[in-house]
Amino acid sequence: MAIRINGDNTTAAPGITRGDDTDTGLQFGTDEVSIVTGGTARVTVDSTGGLDAGAFTVDGSAPADSVNLDSSGRLLVGTTTSQVDEASLQSYKPSGGNQILVQSDDLGTATSIFRAKARRSGGDTNVAELGVYRHSGITDPCSFIRLQAEDTAVLFYWTDNSNIFRSSTNSAHIGTTSGTVVGTQTSDERVKNILGPVEYGLETLKQIEPVRFSLKSQPDIEQLGFIAQQVQPLVPQSVFDTGEHIEGEPEDAPTKLGMEYVALIPVLVNAAKEMATRIETLEARLTALEGGAS
Repeated sequence: MAIRINGDNTTAAPGITRGDDTDTGLQFGTDEVSIVTGGTARVTVDSTGGLDAGAFTVDGSAPADSVNLDSSGRLLVGTTTSQVDEASLQSYKPSGGNQILVQSDDLGTATSIFRAKARRSGGDTNVAELGVYRHSGITDPCSFIRLQAEDTAVLFYWTDNSNIFRSSTNSAHIGTTSGTVVGTQTSDERVKNILGPVEYGLETLKQIEPVRFSLKSQPDIEQLGFIAQQVQPLVPQSVFDTGEHIEGEPEDAPTKLGMEYVALIPVLVNAAKEMATRIETLEARLTALEGGAS
């Protein structure tokens, strides 16, 4: 093996090369050294310890251990210790500030974060839980939004694992009004197959029992709502199986039920219409009685 010192010391003719391969080796600049292959500098280390590998750059003034790949294959940014063991990519900021994603172009398109999930056996058909977007402490979960696919629908959950609404199309959004989470659904006639009128009405509504309750995980927070098992035989379209097991119960125990509260709105409308018809009938009878009496 031969080492040749080249006075020119350029990327085309590095200072240290192997044999007659004159454009591959080490090239020395002012306070920097580069690994050169084929006449092009591939990796350069400068006097501050900065590393430039073309598309991958590390500023030499960055703190030590800014980026780490630990023994479990987790990529850690800004920390040497995994904050969440099950997360393979982690960015940690010890004090105030924001994590941001910037897209710069003139196309008028939104910045996107794309997240996909596929079954280990291959394909993505009927993947039940698509993703969870969580705000929490390191160990204590707080609020979150969970997206779950069910047939052609996507279910959204908020904070206490209660379903906000069910979207039967690909278009739905979440908003807030005076601190209350609300949902809307695409309702254009052109995207629906009308199967007939809603059969549930006043008699069904009279059997539904609203309750005051608190979640066992949040015993101090009183809420208003319904019990899925009580509503299911009355309006089965409003109740769905979350596919989740309740902690502490056997694996063969029934999975947890959820409710789609907006599915009860058509029942309320029907009940209101029935009451309006009854009131109009009674008013007509009263008018007739008053007319006969006079």
